[in-house]
Amino acid sequence: MYSKKLVVCDVCDTLYRSNTTFDFIRFIANEGSIFRLFVFNLLTQKWSPIFLALVILGRLKGMDYNRKLALKFFSGFGEQQLAIASEKFYSDFLALRKNEKIFDLLARYRNSAKLILASSSIHPVVQVIATENDFDDFIASTMESKQGKYTGALTQDLTGRKQSFIRELMDREGANELIVITDNKSDKALVKMSNESFIVVKKESDKNFWKGIDTNFIMIS
Repeated sequence: MYSKKLVVCDVCDTLYRSNTTFDFIRFIANEGSIFRLFVFNLLTQKWSPIFLALVILGRLKGMDYNRKLALKFFSGFGEQQLAIASEKFYSDFLALRKNEKIFDLLARYRNSAKLILASSSIHPVVQVIATENDFDDFIASTMESKQGKYTGALTQDLTGRKQSFIRELMDREGANELIVITDNKSDKALVKMSNESFIVVKKESDKNFWKGIDTNFIMIS
């Protein structure tokens, strides 16, 4: 039977050594007011008691409050303004933080499969990454926009939900083989539905989460 492959790759800490949403906000805040940067650090840095309180509350409620509040920093930004900032963020920051092992792995499939980016990071950043690296398609979390300006809320969050979007994409493309590259524990359902997977880990103990799943590990320091 003819095989039509999709290779689905995560972004944050997989394709790049970066949490692209938080790093993008920090990148913007560094070029803005010191106060906004300070508030952002209170929400995202481990030394902050506010960060710790939000993590604990999030675990109890099953929600990432740190990310939810951090996204409020995009409130008031115009769509074109954020698109331009995303391009600058890519060239000045992300392009210097490639995980070369993953780019080498993707190169093996470039002529035999469709390459898809699947990230819970925000749409403007993922779109630039997909364009700059010649991915065939991408899916990402999308932000609410009203009258051309972002509100800081999400209309679609891909965290833990990539598998349903990829299943739809496979049906649309007529694909019958799925290869997944990720480091995310929240992608476990996506990994389970794949024919082959590559899990990015930073230390041996990271492999414990994936016990019972037939996978390939890629160690990245």
